[in-house]
Amino acid sequence: MANNLPIEYQEVKYLQSSGTQFIDTGVKNTANDSYEIEFIPLIVNDTQRYFGGLGSTTGIGLGLRNDGNIMVFVGTWNYPTNIKPTINQKIKVEYRSGSGWYLDNTLIDNDASSTTENSQNIILFSVSYNNQKYYPSSMKLYSYKHKDQSGNLIRNMIPSSSHLLL
Repeated sequence: MANNLPIEYQEVKYLQSSGTQFIDTGVKNTANDSYEIEFIPLIVNDTQRYFGGLGSTTGIGLGLRNDGNIMVFVGTWNYPTNIKPTINQKIKVEYRSGSGWYLDNTLIDNDASSTTENSQNIILFSVSYNNQKYYPSSMKLYSYKHKDQSGNLIRNMIPSSSHLLL
């Protein structure tokens, strides 16, 4: 692993949440943004949200329904899939604006709606809605990328630890 971080930080393989932690990316969803997240779910039989920011009528998100199937959110709609992730198996999920949701480069939902402006920051390990965090997840986060409609990288979350904490 190349360390492309400030000197006081060391890149690590992943960040792990037990279901009580979350990361606020500090960025709201805007029209036509795209997302990529790579993670390992540690629980697959309970309602959880892996990332998202949802307003009353807008937003983006990815989660797990109580039946263990992956659910994706775009705008006011949530779309259940018939895909059940496997515990401790790394997966990569992408939302490609104008194209749909992909799991390990395979289309899983072809809702090509564009995302719209949202009043909530995107949260990792949970989802924000009305300034609250809902359905936190237990997972290992390997990467998260958020791009604008031109493909410019807005956030590239690199798992790291401060040398001061080591």
